[in-house]
Amino acid sequence: MEKLKQRVENTITTINDIHDSLNIVIWKKLNQKGFVFELERSAKKIKNLLLDIEELNRELKLLMEKNTPELDTLIIEINKQLEIIETNLALEKAKKFKEETLDILETQEVPELYDSIQQKIIILMLRARNEIEKVKTFLLVKDEPPIRKGNTAKALVEIIQKQENELRQAKERNLELKRKNFFGSIEEISTADIEKGLHETDKLLTESVTESKKALKNHLAQLNYVEGSFIQLKNEIEKIEDQHSRFTKKSLELIKDLKKERDFARKIALEVEQETIAVKNSYTHQLLDFEKRKSEIEEKIKQKYQKETEKLKNEIEEKRLSSVNLMKIVEEQEKEIKILKQKLEKGK
Repeated sequence: MEKLKQRVENTITTINDIHDSLNIVIWKKLNQKGFVFELERSAKKIKNLLLDIEELNRELKLLMEKNTPELDTLIIEINKQLEIIETNLALEKAKKFKEETLDILETQEVPELYDSIQQKIIILMLRARNEIEKVKTFLLVKDEPPIRKGNTAKALVEIIQKQENELRQAKERNLELKRKNFFGSIEEISTADIEKGLHETDKLLTESVTESKKALKNHLAQLNYVEGSFIQLKNEIEKIEDQHSRFTKKSLELIKDLKKERDFARKIALEVEQETIAVKNSYTHQLLDFEKRKSEIEEKIKQKYQKETEKLKNEIEEKRLSSVNLMKIVEEQEKEIKILKQKLEKGK
């Protein structure tokens, strides 16, 4: 609850700041640039204030208590005034744009409009402060002990009356300003003054007609210039279109040539690929023939080696058998010699 009270106090402070800043500067005395500056600054402040009021309204609805003040109507009114402010701001900025870009002269300052918008914003701030004060009163009564509610009610009535008086005074001031803007101040004037005023008005009208004629001549000259520029621009566009047409034609020819080159490159690539395949096949056949011949030679060498090996084996076997036989013969001869020796020894 204390946070809610603090938010209410902050909102009231913001409203008072906006109200005070509006009372410091008299908008109808400003030039167009000053009015745009003040209007933009006020619009930003009101937008921030609107955010605070919307947040405050959400918190009040969360209380869900009877007789809780609602700020929906105030929010709608602020949004409407903001829309009006934004529209006027856009129109004022458009004047400067037209003057700078199109050389169109418009009345720069409209003091009555400036003053009217200022008074509307002031009344809106008074209305907002009145509504927020009601919220403050509601919170004050809500937290007030029962024994003190009599004095509090009296104080609240005084606060409400004060706010209503301020609002009434602001409305009266606004009506008075509107009356003055529409009808002017009422003064006692003589016939001579009227005649003088008529002469001055006639003089001003004559000057206005002269200025209008000059402006018309300037506009006609500008129209002629624009017409000449349009013709020149049309010729330039025709030249550009002709160049674009030629460029398109050349581009198509180039694309056609590129396609031919691409097709030729594809054809060459296919031929090279076919030749490569043919060479590869020929090489493969040669390699297979080589492998076949190699296998045949290896087989022949193997067969020849086997025959020679068999022959050598047979020869070695024969020699071995011969050696064995010789050994046997030698052994038999040795035996015979031994027997003979024994016989000789016995004979002696």
